Amino acid sequence: MFKNIKNIINYKKIQIIEIIIIIIILYLLFLLYLLYDKYNISQKQNFYNIPQTTSVSSIVQPLSTTAVPKPCSVLPGDVVGMCNNYSSCCKTDNSYSSCLCNHPVIQKCQTKYNTCMTDTNNINIYTPEQLTDKCTKENGECCNDYNNINIDSKKFNAPIVQTQKDNLICYIPASYNMNITNKCMELCQTNQNCASFSIEQNNMSVFGCNLFSAVSNTNQSNQTNKDSINVQQPNYYIKK
Repeated sequence: MFKNIKNIINYKKIQIIEIIIIIIILYLLFLLYLLYDKYNISQKQNFYNIPQTTSVSSIVQPLSTTAVPKPCSVLPGDVVGMCNNYSSCCKTDNSYSSCLCNHPVIQKCQTKYNTCMTDTNNINIYTPEQLTDKCTKENGECCNDYNNINIDSKKFNAPIVQTQKDNLICYIPASYNMNITNKCMELCQTNQNCASFSIEQNNMSVFGCNLFSAVSNTNQSNQTNKDSINVQQPNYYIKK
C-alpha cells in the first residue's frame, strides 16, 4: 500500500512538472508573438520613412504656398480702399488703377509701408509675419486718415462750360449710386497736383470725370442759349 501511495505522489509530481512545462512553452510563444508584432510595426515605419520615388512625390507634393494676389474689387475713386489694397489694385497693368494709385495720399502711405518693411531695426526685432502685420496696420492707419479730410466746395469756383484735353492727370469712371461731381471734387481737392476737373456727360448720362494738372482756356463757352436742349451744362470746375 505504501508503494501505491508513493506511485501516486510521483504521478502528481510528473503532472505538475508537465503543467509547468506547458506554461513555460505558452509564455515563450507569447514572447515570440510580441517580438514578431513589434518587428512588423518597425518594418511598416521604415517603409513609410523611405523617400518616395519621383513619380510618387509628384503626386503628394504640397501645393505652393506662394500668395496669389487677390483681384481688386475697390470701387472707382475709393482712395482709402485703393490705398489699403495697394498690392492687388496698384500693381496691375491697368490704366485706371495706375492713374488713381498715383494720388499723393496713396503714394505717401505706400512709401511709409515700404520703409517699414525694409527698416533694419524692424527686421532685427520682428519675424517676417510680425513685421508684415505691423507695417500693414500702420499703413491702414495712414490710409484711413484720408477720411478725416474735410471736402469743401468753396475751394472751387462756380462751374463753367469748358472742354479740355491736355494736362490730364486721371480719368475716373462713374459708377452706380455715385455722385461723380462730389467724388471728383474730393479727388481734386486732396491732390495738390490737381488744378481743375471736368464732368464727362450728355443730356442723358454721366460717364465720369477728368482731373487736370493745369487750367486750359480752350473751347470755353458763356452758354448764351440756355433754352436749347442741346446746350451743354456747366461741367468744368477750377480750384481756387
